[in-house]
Amino acid sequence: MLFAPRARRSSSSSINSNCIWKRWSRLGPNLRPRWKPASPEPEVQKPARKPLAEHLPREIVTHLPHGECCTECGGQLRQFGEDVSEQLEYIPENFKVIRHVRPKFACAACDRVVEAPAPSRPVERGIAGPSFLAHVLISKYADHLPLYRQSEIYARQGVDIGRSTLAGWVGSATELLAPLLAALEKHVMSGCKLHADDTPFRCFHRAAARPRRAACGPMCATTSRWRGHGSGGLVRLLGKPQG
Repeated sequence: MLFAPRARRSSSSSINSNCIWKRWSRLGPNLRPRWKPASPEPEVQKPARKPLAEHLPREIVTHLPHGECCTECGGQLRQFGEDVSEQLEYIPENFKVIRHVRPKFACAACDRVVEAPAPSRPVERGIAGPSFLAHVLISKYADHLPLYRQSEIYARQGVDIGRSTLAGWVGSATELLAPLLAALEKHVMSGCKLHADDTPFRCFHRAAARPRRAACGPMCATTSRWRGHGSGGLVRLLGKPQG
């Protein structure tokens, strides 16, 4: 905003324009800035959509027009092609109950009762099958889904499994995996090189008001020499958390 009389404002503007013009004329043709037209913005290429995996099961839904005759002239319709589009859908996880039936047979001569032995279970006298127990372990340790959240998810599907029950299953699974842990430890300790690390993480406990700091020491070993021949690899062994 200018707070001067109109005459003084016009004179000052003309003086400024004259000064600018004189400075512009003093510049040589090579020193004068060249105004280039703005280049058009490059078109943003949208990423190409990847086709859906071929191993996924397909459910074909055919959409037919209403009626078998043309709505314009009433002629008979004949098919000459089709348009196909695919849509990815998700089916929630479903539970199923496997009922083990063992018929009892009695001997007609000595009245001896014969019955097939009961199948083995991963958890003694437990209701969890092998696949369900593996799902609980993967959800807890690979997907970082706590047991109380798993219990809430199963409750929404109509299956009431408490957190204490899930914790008991996890404890029983550690006993089942003890031979595998021993084999991994033997394989790691037999390597020519041993690497160790101390990874901190937060540990939640019901008795503590705040999460505490714990540590887990993963160990991995190289099974072949650095420049030697043979199949080399890494084996990871997770230690018990401390803290």
